[in-house]
Amino acid sequence: MYRFFILACAIGCMLTAQARDRQNFDNGWRFVLADSAQMSKTDYHDTHWRALNLPHDWAVEGDFLCSNPSGAGGGALPGGIGWYRKTFNLQKKQGERYFIEFDGVYMNARVYINGKEVGYRPYGYSSFEYDITPYLIAGRNVVAVRVDNSDQPNSRWYSGCGIYRHVWFTKTADVHVKHWGVHVVANPDGRISVTADVESQGKAYKVRNQVFDALPFMPVVSQGEAACPAQLDVPTDGILINNSDSSLCLASHVREVMHYLWADRADDMEYELCQLIGCKSLQAYLASPTGFFDYHFKRYTKSRRKAPIYWLLASEDGTVDYWVYYPKLSKNTLPQLIIRLREQQEQLRTRLNAALAAHDKTQESQIRAEQEQVEGMMDELNRILAAGYVPNHDDGVPVTAAPLLHLAASRPWRVECEKNMELLEKGDYDWSHLAMSMYPARVTQKAKKDWCMALTHGLEHICENKPKEKKARKKKGDNINPQLSLSF
Repeated sequence: MYRFFILACAIGCMLTAQARDRQNFDNGWRFVLADSAQMSKTDYHDTHWRALNLPHDWAVEGDFLCSNPSGAGGGALPGGIGWYRKTFNLQKKQGERYFIEFDGVYMNARVYINGKEVGYRPYGYSSFEYDITPYLIAGRNVVAVRVDNSDQPNSRWYSGCGIYRHVWFTKTADVHVKHWGVHVVANPDGRISVTADVESQGKAYKVRNQVFDALPFMPVVSQGEAACPAQLDVPTDGILINNSDSSLCLASHVREVMHYLWADRADDMEYELCQLIGCKSLQAYLASPTGFFDYHFKRYTKSRRKAPIYWLLASEDGTVDYWVYYPKLSKNTLPQLIIRLREQQEQLRTRLNAALAAHDKTQESQIRAEQEQVEGMMDELNRILAAGYVPNHDDGVPVTAAPLLHLAASRPWRVECEKNMELLEKGDYDWSHLAMSMYPARVTQKAKKDWCMALTHGLEHICENKPKEKKARKKKGDNINPQLSLSF
C-alpha cells in the first residue's frame, strides 16, 4: 500500500504520460438548421447562428405534424440537416495528444477541425472519439459538426436530431491508455484480470495493474517482469514530510522508485521531466500546493465529491507542512503530528541559541518566524482535538477532512473543507461518527426522536419513536383445526 503512494507520486508528478485531463465541452456552441459546404471552414461567419449549450435536440423544437416524414415512430417531428460550430483557444504543447468525444449524435455526423474532415459517424446511438491532434493549431481553433437526419423515416421510435448528449475534450501525453483501453474480467476461479492497452509514440511501455483493498485502481509502470522493491519505510501513522534533511522526506522515497525504474538514467529523467512540467525540482513540485497535490486533488474528484487520500497540511504561511496518508489516519495521527512539531520546535530552539550566540539578526528573525508558524500549527491541532475530533473511515474523506480546514495547504481543498464543515456544524452530517464525537449532545437529542439516527449510533435504547413490531401474518389455513372430531 505504501508502494502505491510512492508510485502514484512518481507517475503523477513526472510520468505525465499517465495523466488524462477530460473536460466537458458542452458550452459555447452555435447552431443553424441549414446546410452549406462553407460551414465547415474556419473563416465562416457564424455570428448570426443561434448560441446554445449542448446537449441539443432540434426536432423536439419543431411542430408535430402528420406530414412530417418521420411518421408516428419518429414522433411526427421534423428532421433535416443542421450544423454546430464552436470556437476555442488552445495552448498546444509538444508531447500532448488531444481528443474529442461525442456521447451521442443523431445521425450521420461529420466532424471538422479547422476546415478539415476528421471523421464520419453514420450510427446515432453510440459514442465515438477522434484523435484531433494533427488538425489543431496553437491559438484559435474551430470545430464544426454536420448532422444529417433528413432521410426519414429511419427509426422505429423517437430518436431526436442533433448532438443530443455530452461532448468531451480530452488531453493526454503521447504515452496514454487508449480510449476504452482498460478491461476487467472476473474469472471463474475468483481471480480478476485487468489489462490496459497503452498507446505509445515510438517506445513500448509495460503496464502492470495492481489492485489494493479499499483504494482506487492505479496502473504501475515497469520496464521488466520483476516487481518493485519491498515496501518502503513509511511510518504506521502515515505522516511524511517535505524536509529534504529527514529520512521521511517524500521526495527521497520517490527518487528511490525512480532509481529502481531507470537506474543510471534516473537523475537525467528527473531533470528532463521537471523541465517538462515546469518546476525547479521534484522537491519543489511535491512541496507546492499547486504541484502534486493539485494534480492529485483533481484526479480524485468525481462529480461533487472531492476526496483526496493524500493530505498536505501546512501552517498559516505554508512554511511548515506535513503529508498525511488518509488510509492510515487514526485517532493517534494528530497527536503524533503534534509530537513531531514539538521535536521541530526543539530543533528551532537549538538553532535560535546558535544564532543569538553568533549575533546573526537575520537568522534569528527567520527562526522566530518559523517558531511562530510551528506554534500556530500545534495550537490548531490541539483545538481540533479538544473539539472531539476522532476520525473514522466509514465517514469518508469529505467529512473527516472538514475540521482540518485551517490546515489545508491547497486553496481549492480548503474551500471544500469549509463547505463540509458548515454542513457538519449545521447538523447535515449527524449520521457520521465524527458528528457524534464532536457534537454528542445534539446527536443524542436527535436520536431520541429519530429511529434511524439511533440505529446509526447505537442509541436504540433512548429512542422514543421505536417502530411498532409487526404482527406475524397468519398463513392461509392457520385457523383450521388439524384434529378431526367424529361422532357416531
